[in-house]
Amino acid sequence: MGFLSLGADPSLRGAIMGSEKYRYQQLEAEGLLVWILAGGLGASLVFSLIAVPIQCFHLHRGYGVALIFLYVLFLVIALLTEFGVIKLQNS
Repeated sequence: MGFLSLGADPSLRGAIMGSEKYRYQQLEAEGLLVWILAGGLGASLVFSLIAVPIQCFHLHRGYGVALIFLYVLFLVIALLTEFGVIKLQNS
């Protein structure tokens, strides 16, 4: 526990020590943003699992550019969802 006093993040301190402030935070599983976050992570993972073996584990500049493009696309969609531009239609 000595490393906590050396400037560790307060959320880490709360997670280890069980602070009341951090105990009751919960994501809503039905929200559109949660699905966008999971989809972005899944798309990046699938892209990497396919692209890296195709390149024989020697990564090139194109791979990095593609990941940056995927990240920017994910960021734009997540921000538009967060600000309410993209909404889930209720049937």
